Amino acid sequence: MARFRNTLPKEFRTLYTFGVEVEFIINFKIADFITAINTESFHHPAKWKLLRAVYEHVINEMQSNGFLVNTYLQNHNDPSYWTVKPAASIATEEFDVAKDEWGGCPVRLVAPVMTYGSPSFDLINNVLIFLNQQFDIVVNASCSLNVHVGNIAADKDEAAGSKDLQSLGFSLTTVENLLSFIWLFQLQLQEIHPPSRIS
Repeated sequence: MARFRNTLPKEFRTLYTFGVEVEFIINFKIADFITAINTESFHHPAKWKLLRAVYEHVINEMQSNGFLVNTYLQNHNDPSYWTVKPAASIATEEFDVAKDEWGGCPVRLVAPVMTYGSPSFDLINNVLIFLNQQFDIVVNASCSLNVHVGNIAADKDEAAGSKDLQSLGFSLTTVENLLSFIWLFQLQLQEIHPPSRIS
């Protein structure tokens, strides 16, 4: 069970939402996905088709184990579902589809919109445990964890149980204050990031 501290006031727990993006690399046996190279269009290179097959395999495994996951690269993602997508910012070792036994697939896992509470943290924990058990996962300095915060439109008494969390966004004053903070403390904020994540 994920550790959860119920220290925030109730109005903050129910009025704000969050989501996480976790980046990692899945090491996979190329032979397990090689048939994907001979399918689909001729417009895409073999490596692209191979990585797509890995992403789709991750999605299928998650769906088979009861997790709600969006279809790979669909035009409209349901924000209440998990999303598996490519992560171009992750540095992986190059591999040759014809010569190498193993490849590395850069993955960005985007969590659904959640409210601050133990069930949300338990769900994140369960997904990460599942992925670690199912796949050979590694991280390097180019991988990251991002947290997004939102302001939900649902009535605060209904917000915690709502499945349709529509964002209101933040007031202009709140955004101005955040941008001022980031501008004033840019050097300090960069100090807590690894050099590979600063651009």
